Amino acid sequence: MLSRVLGTASWTRALARSSAVPLLVALVLGWHSLPAGGQGARAPALDPVATNVRTTKALIAALEREDLEGIQARLSDEIQLVLPLAPDGNNDPTHVDQFVGRQAVRNLMWRTFLAYRRIAFVDSVITPSSDGQVIFVEARGDFLTLDGRSYRNVYLIKLVFDDVGAVTRIEEWTNPVTAALTWGFPLSALPTQRSIAVSTSGTARQAAEQTQSAGDRPLHAARPIS
Repeated sequence: MLSRVLGTASWTRALARSSAVPLLVALVLGWHSLPAGGQGARAPALDPVATNVRTTKALIAALEREDLEGIQARLSDEIQLVLPLAPDGNNDPTHVDQFVGRQAVRNLMWRTFLAYRRIAFVDSVITPSSDGQVIFVEARGDFLTLDGRSYRNVYLIKLVFDDVGAVTRIEEWTNPVTAALTWGFPLSALPTQRSIAVSTSGTARQAAEQTQSAGDRPLHAARPIS
């Protein structure tokens, strides 16, 4: 019996070393063991929580290194990416930015990579649901725009996974005021000029100036993911 076990183990190792056998086959063989009774037993399935957490970390890393293919590989064909917080304060679901399908998300990512020299997330906290099909990421951004400006927003990102571990939906919740001040989107709910005048905040004055200069620009013109 011992020789049988050793022989099986040697055969498995030989297959793993063979360039003619895919690695996946060798891994599947390696997940089987021969207990004392001699019957093959398959190892338990991978934990979906741990698997989807790893996918989440891989997605963040791919975004930081601007790896478009690495992002696309982890998305389902029916992927939906939603930015629920609009800079103009209109929260109607038909108004906020939504990107449906792999090509739409690919175009958004490509536009985002053109807008930044550096994309970095710091102090990330990843929180999965009990079944791993929903994962939340909290993080602060340390971005650098193409023209050299620092862009530091805060993020809450929700990822929804299907049964095979592909991402089907992404929601990115971020501070729209920070985005508007950086990219010149109009803010319709800013305080009046009179109330701003009594404030010593340079940020308030900057917001008023940018709103006036952005006046007639369309809200969604060339908006990167922010």
